[in-house]
Amino acid sequence: MTDSVRLNEAIRKAQAEGKKSYTIAAKNPNSEDGKYYLDSPIVLPSNFTLYLFNCTLTMVADCYANMIVSEGVFDEYASVETQKKDIRIIGIGQAILDQGPKNDLTEKTSEKEGRPHIMHNCPILFRNVNDFVIEHITIKNQRYWGINLYYCSNGRISDIRFFATNSMPNQDGIDLRVGCFNIDIFDISGWTGDDSVALTALPLGRGEALMRVEGKSVDIHHVDIARVATFISGGHQTIRLLNHDGAKIHDIKINDITDATLPDKKPARATVVSGDTHYFKERPAKKGETYNISVWGVDSHALVGLEVRHNNVENLTYKHVTNPDYTGVRFAEEVTE
Repeated sequence: MTDSVRLNEAIRKAQAEGKKSYTIAAKNPNSEDGKYYLDSPIVLPSNFTLYLFNCTLTMVADCYANMIVSEGVFDEYASVETQKKDIRIIGIGQAILDQGPKNDLTEKTSEKEGRPHIMHNCPILFRNVNDFVIEHITIKNQRYWGINLYYCSNGRISDIRFFATNSMPNQDGIDLRVGCFNIDIFDISGWTGDDSVALTALPLGRGEALMRVEGKSVDIHHVDIARVATFISGGHQTIRLLNHDGAKIHDIKINDITDATLPDKKPARATVVSGDTHYFKERPAKKGETYNISVWGVDSHALVGLEVRHNNVENLTYKHVTNPDYTGVRFAEEVTE
């Protein structure tokens, strides 16, 4: 019996007994080093909290699997009626999710030669969840986006530390995809291999087709992001807003953001960026589809502190954007390289 099977059986047993939580203990009695080795994801049902107590969860080498997912995340059909609720992952002490050595699943190999979709490489993947918390966790060596959410609402992601060395492509920190709203993200630190926090509403993507939720809007809105201080080892952005093909992003507050680029390292492209001339399927975002964006307090050592691409934001406010090395604020038609 694998650790994944044992942990999922323990969660189902706790749920059957009427309990609303399960704690993964600090030491795994079934491994010599005390770590838990996963070959398939831990699945969390509604109305349930998973506590990670001073424990380290890592991945079996070369497997294609998430580490923790919401129940039904890969169901063929999801709707408002099948929405999950009240799911929490809470670390206590040193709670570590470590995906270990990279595998050969990337965006280029996704769904090829028997491999699954690249989303199976995300350590944490939630879909169609209302009321959630993910907090006080260290994520190491993510094989793709660290925390990935589709159609999730009324939640909090806080006190997350990333340690990614750009050993795999697209080692984002936190990705809110289509349909996410009323979410607070704060106290994020460490190293990411790509965007640290990305809000990307791209409704015609392959992943979006797999994660579709019938009856829900694809827009991303009412997200507060604060106290993000990260080093981008892949040279991308600390905060990214991107929407195309009719999806909207609006009412976003971005406060107290620090690009922690080291003096001897290549600078990131931008600390905060909105818009892009790429990634759309049918058409780029139109004026009026990205609006009510506020950016207050950016300490940048990237090429640009705040960049608005192809002038796509209506009602943008910004203040205290500092960049002693390069450009503070830039309105650009093309992507900064």
